[in-house]
Amino acid sequence: MKITFVSCAIEMDNLSFPLGLLSIKAALLKSGEFTDEEVSILLYDLSSDPVEAAKSLSKLPVDCFGLSIYLWNRAWFDSFVKTLRSLKKDVIIFAGGTEVSANYSSFSFDEYNYLIAGEGEESDTALLIALKHNTIVDSVGVMSREKPEFSYASVADLSTLSSPFLTGITTPFIKEGCTVLWEMTRGCPFQCAFCFESKGLRGVRHYPFERVEQELDYLVAMDVKDVFVLDPTFNIDKDRTKKILTRIIETVPEDMHFTFELRAELLDEELASMFASFNCSLQIGLQSIHQSVLETVNRTFKKSVFTSKMKLLNKYQVTFGLDLIIGLPKDTLSLFKESLDYAVSCTPSNIDIFLLTMLPGTVVRQKAESYGMEYLEDAPYSTLSTPTFSKEDLAKALKLKDAADLLYTKGASCMWINKLCEALEATPCEVFELFSSFMDYLESKHRDCYKEDIFDLEDEFVAKAIRNLGKEEYAEVLTNYIELHQALVCLTDTGEEVEVMLNYNPNALSDLDHTSLDTFMATHSGHQAKQFTLFYDEDGNVNFD
Repeated sequence: MKITFVSCAIEMDNLSFPLGLLSIKAALLKSGEFTDEEVSILLYDLSSDPVEAAKSLSKLPVDCFGLSIYLWNRAWFDSFVKTLRSLKKDVIIFAGGTEVSANYSSFSFDEYNYLIAGEGEESDTALLIALKHNTIVDSVGVMSREKPEFSYASVADLSTLSSPFLTGITTPFIKEGCTVLWEMTRGCPFQCAFCFESKGLRGVRHYPFERVEQELDYLVAMDVKDVFVLDPTFNIDKDRTKKILTRIIETVPEDMHFTFELRAELLDEELASMFASFNCSLQIGLQSIHQSVLETVNRTFKKSVFTSKMKLLNKYQVTFGLDLIIGLPKDTLSLFKESLDYAVSCTPSNIDIFLLTMLPGTVVRQKAESYGMEYLEDAPYSTLSTPTFSKEDLAKALKLKDAADLLYTKGASCMWINKLCEALEATPCEVFELFSSFMDYLESKHRDCYKEDIFDLEDEFVAKAIRNLGKEEYAEVLTNYIELHQALVCLTDTGEEVEVMLNYNPNALSDLDHTSLDTFMATHSGHQAKQFTLFYDEDGNVNFD
């Protein structure tokens, strides 16, 4: 029996690693009913032509196609399946993934023989064994024309699952420079109304620590340089978190990077210190700073607590990013701006901003009518407007998002943007609005700001903003401060020495981290521009000639 699983990523980038399908293949091999040669996984991305992909695969001697469908690839697979079914009418097509679980009723049994909701290791295995032996398909999480009632499958005991890493089936998918997805926990104790994570079993389930240790050793042996940990709340169990971090600190090389998703309120000084002990970055959901907004999606925010946790991360120089959502119930453009201003004040390395997705099955989707929300009924389920966030205001917020993505995150301006705000007497959002207008200006001149060197773009923008707002007295010191931080970014990214022209000694410029522009200018004098070379010394500290 030949089975081919098909994955379609957003793009063939760092997060196209098909961990879900690899986990299902590991379960199939563990059953003893299938061999490695009988189960294949094919990778596509949204730039691939779904019709041509279907035409190509229709020529293969395959009995069953399994599709991994998410909201971002739903349209791609709709086209793929329509073509595949027309060319290969008798082939068995089944599909799983969060899009199936969330929006099961939108799929047709005219095209799909079976739909899988929830976690697929046990349900996919039961389905395929039944098909192989021509027996009745009767498993939780498996729906068909004969058995259309929805059910959701969860693996109660993760220790029963076979590791795709330790079986070796992931090895062909680990390429040089790729990011490997790694899962140590399933489930989330928090029930955010916009999130699909809490469906299925409530609470948190852990893989055995011994498996985590062995998988970590495998990743190190495979010389993996970047790992994204999929656990939705990595620090939910402090003792286990400390145990895993200790093992990572003792095991991994300096150039191996990890990304973790955390809850800020569960951080403490000990954990911050541990995260600072190896190469990692943290991603933290802020979403909004307004309790009146957050209570609509079952979240809370205590500004003093959150601020103290961010100060801890900055104290230990831990790289972290913050998430914000546009279009939450009861949110407004002005409230969103306040949230964005606050996020910038925390000096994260990146700010990821998302338009609210009204996922089917989530609480916020179920209450959408009572909130008066308009949204796309089909994938990607984007919010279109709310009584407090009009279409026009959403468009303005999305313009702010684009400006922040480019100027703040891609432009790595976290260390100097607050000084620019000080010089311009502007809030971060007002600076982003200026930058958005600057982007529009470039577009009118037929320049693509996304293709230009971001540091050159920043320099041009800052020079124009200072001149147009009559703040020329800050031009030299502010430009020097920005140039220094741009050089530090280059040094960090490449590890190679960087040359920069400055009118101030770099040590003097570092005083701006904790003093005002006016105070700095009153106590420091500039000189004729000199070339400084920044480099890492033998102890790994930044130094300069």
